[in-house]
Amino acid sequence: MGAPQTITERRPNSSNLIQPDMKTSLTTYLLSLLLLATPSLAQQTDRAPVIAEPGDTPTTFENPDLVARYLQTITADDLAAHLYFFASDFFEGRETSARGQKLAAEYLAGQYRRMGLAPKGTMETADPRSPKAYLQPFPLYQSRFEKAVVTVGNKEHVFGGTETDGSFYTLFGGAGTQSGEVVFAGYGIGDDDLGYNDFSALSAAGIDLTGKWIMMLADEPMSDAETSLLPTEGNALSTWTTGRFNKLRAFFGNSEAAPAGVLMVGDLSPRSGSVAELAAEQANGSQAGVGSLSLDPPSGPARGRFPTVLAISAEMASALAGRDIRTVQAEIDRTLKPVVFATGSTLTADVRNRVNEVSSENVVAFI
Repeated sequence: MGAPQTITERRPNSSNLIQPDMKTSLTTYLLSLLLLATPSLAQQTDRAPVIAEPGDTPTTFENPDLVARYLQTITADDLAAHLYFFASDFFEGRETSARGQKLAAEYLAGQYRRMGLAPKGTMETADPRSPKAYLQPFPLYQSRFEKAVVTVGNKEHVFGGTETDGSFYTLFGGAGTQSGEVVFAGYGIGDDDLGYNDFSALSAAGIDLTGKWIMMLADEPMSDAETSLLPTEGNALSTWTTGRFNKLRAFFGNSEAAPAGVLMVGDLSPRSGSVAELAAEQANGSQAGVGSLSLDPPSGPARGRFPTVLAISAEMASALAGRDIRTVQAEIDRTLKPVVFATGSTLTADVRNRVNEVSSENVVAFI
């Protein structure tokens, strides 16, 4: 294996099929290139390598000593020759379906051609020496955020592009329109070990969360950005603050009792910045990149397993609550007792995504 006269086409199996896609480890790509390229092959740039007869190339299990010998030919300099180029800004991050990924695919195909590997792509090409002979294209469905519109009463608030008004921004969740009453759920913490449980308080008040927008304060009662008011060990911040999804875990995948969505009051924690500033920073970035990709076309409202989660300003939260949300927070922090209530307000959120069909490709060769 490796020298021109011994590179051969075999039936595909886990030992001899090279079919990387763009999500496979970069190191795996480069090691496969270097494992197959011997010094003698690297020096032969004047003629194309010869494809050997089937059966000439042993597998790892058939001749481990030979494989071990070729492993010794992998050097830091050879690896760097591929790595520094492949990982450079020239490939623009190699995002799946983007221009940089397609350049990367052709680079890999060119390296396989140089090694004499038989192309096994499915893309039609009139030129058998074209890198396209190694490509196996497949369709993907791209969903990119366009904008989100929140309606409270008769007033619309917008996040996305130049229309952003700074009152909220999207954290995550599916597209579509969700409408429901708004319930204030304190900090959204349910922890009997810490003696604080907003969900027990909601249950005691007879407040059902199904189909409602759940509004909660970010993080936990705190005296400063590093000190909890809850009885944690050494007053360190609890996982309700440090664990990104802990507060939302109860709402994931629960289709029977799913809320309409979650409203996180994002600018009252000592650890948080201004929602208006963050919304302005993210407004244009939210529309950049390739977005989310799937093999299947979207069908119907794309809520998926996750509710829509929005970060909202204290001003919007106060308008929804019908009272100053800062005063409510101060009461909870002082007493360390939950304050929960139905606000009587209704909110509608319309998250709009733009869906396009795009393509990506595997790079396929047989040894």
